[in-house]
Amino acid sequence: KSKLELPSNTLFSGLASKIEQSDALGRIPRKRQRVLIGVPPRPLEQTFPQFASMTISELGLKAFKLEDTWEEMVADLRALRASFESLLSVLSCKKTLQDNFDFLLDSAKALLKSRAMKMDQSELRIARKCFAILWPPVAETRLARLEHCAACTPLAIPQKNEGQDGQDVASQFPLQVERADLFNSAVSQIQKASTEELRRPLQVTFVGEAAEDAGGPRREFFNDFGRSCAERKDLWQTTPAGSLTPVTSVTLTTAVSGLS
Repeated sequence: KSKLELPSNTLFSGLASKIEQSDALGRIPRKRQRVLIGVPPRPLEQTFPQFASMTISELGLKAFKLEDTWEEMVADLRALRASFESLLSVLSCKKTLQDNFDFLLDSAKALLKSRAMKMDQSELRIARKCFAILWPPVAETRLARLEHCAACTPLAIPQKNEGQDGQDVASQFPLQVERADLFNSAVSQIQKASTEELRRPLQVTFVGEAAEDAGGPRREFFNDFGRSCAERKDLWQTTPAGSLTPVTSVTLTTAVSGLS
């Protein structure tokens, strides 16, 4: 237990500063603190949503419990229960980011893989902010980032349905692409495919080449397709930070309208 003495008209921000100056309580980084009040203890913001602009007297604070949210966040990240919004909040704490960088990056990658096909635009924007901190889009990381994004799509997940003879009997989605025009040759086929076809394991063949797709041509396709997407001036615009973001007025249909 620690004792803090403050005037009753002190705003909550003043209490937060006092906590930060305390030898015992200040060990918990401010951005990881959760103030619990009442019996049973409940987060302060649940009882007083506008607590930041209220005084200690208005809050009726005489005693409170200070909780470190880090252990809870670790458990949520490992179980893939965390959201990118909660992860972004953790990343705003410089000490937490510095002390746990590798764990946070690995967790963000796993979270993206588990939620890639479920995210809406709002969550996607927050996820991009997380990766801008943990895995900046620079030349040295571009290939690794593209490979991970490819691994997060259903087409990149190998799915086998083996019969008694051990042969793979699952239906596949064959994709024949031309190296000289990889983007258009791939998109023209993908655009015509049904949803059911796109859920099948992808089998890539480069026109004029005899290599069987045991995984190599598929990985090569995703790498080259990612580069060709990045080179399309009609699909992307450069942000002030130097990264690429989709042009809002462009859709897949307009991008390939000249293919038919």
